[in-house]
Amino acid sequence: MKNLMTLGCSYSQIYYHPDPRWSYTWLLKEAVGAENLINLAFGGNSPSGVTRMLEWYLRNPVKGMPDFIYVQVPQGQREEYYLSDPSKKFLNEFTFVLTNKNMYKTMMEYGAWHALRQDEAFGDYERYKRPGDKDFKNDEELIEDMPWDQLLAVGGTIWNEKSNFDGDWYQQNLFIHNKDDMFITSKEVFNVQPSWAEARTADNKNLAKEIKDFHKLWANYKRQRPEMVNTVRREIVLMQNLAKRHNIPIAFNSTDNVIIPETKEFSTFDDKVTHFDSMINWKNILKYESINNNSKTWANDDYWDGHPGRISHERYAEKVIPFVKSLLS
Repeated sequence: MKNLMTLGCSYSQIYYHPDPRWSYTWLLKEAVGAENLINLAFGGNSPSGVTRMLEWYLRNPVKGMPDFIYVQVPQGQREEYYLSDPSKKFLNEFTFVLTNKNMYKTMMEYGAWHALRQDEAFGDYERYKRPGDKDFKNDEELIEDMPWDQLLAVGGTIWNEKSNFDGDWYQQNLFIHNKDDMFITSKEVFNVQPSWAEARTADNKNLAKEIKDFHKLWANYKRQRPEMVNTVRREIVLMQNLAKRHNIPIAFNSTDNVIIPETKEFSTFDDKVTHFDSMINWKNILKYESINNNSKTWANDDYWDGHPGRISHERYAEKVIPFVKSLLS
């Protein structure tokens, strides 16, 4: 296999790991013998956002077509909307694919992912490294050790926290530093989810009201479990058909398989029935597993920013790898 592609939300993105090679996506790449990884996951993504990113890349294969696609489908309570009203432009994110070495260094240089590559990230390397792991003096040394020629592309998103933020200028500034290596996949989308309602309202009351009003309307309709599972199944059908058009094998796993903290009971949507089910190839669905903070593979080893840590990713990889290998065989 030449190119393995992975998609999802922050649970699959490679940026927040102290060492990118600790991500289950890299472990999967190594286990199936893929030469390269194309990781288009990004924080806050939704099932529909993943579909859009996949469709864009298959239409614009800037680093070559994938030979296999693995999708960590984000929670069904998330949805991506298009906002075309010019007066609401400040709510929009822009999403992109980055294909140069700055895909990891950018976090420190431009602040685009301001919470992901700070000193705390390197602190997590010191915290979770094992005998035999390399000793690095600092984060820069660790980054330089990464085999960048094997990580062909990453996905990403940037959003505004202030209504007077000049997103167009920011895009141009990034393009200056990433000329010919940065591809905008959308500039008119708004991913809605509970945490975004808080994270995107920093020190701006007007923006807080806009987002919370939008979130309230969405939540009244999208938080219901039947709607959540339908959202996931709908996007699986779309992505499955996209991959089939290009004759690329694809596998899926839903993030909505969790242990409820209050009751300690396992909750899954995988056995729910929807009107999309007859259109899905169920042999390509990894059921009852997930990678999140309350999954069966979670090791209570969160990094400083709250994402599942090294051991959690290894445990999840132990479920994913034999499943993917069985499909490849």
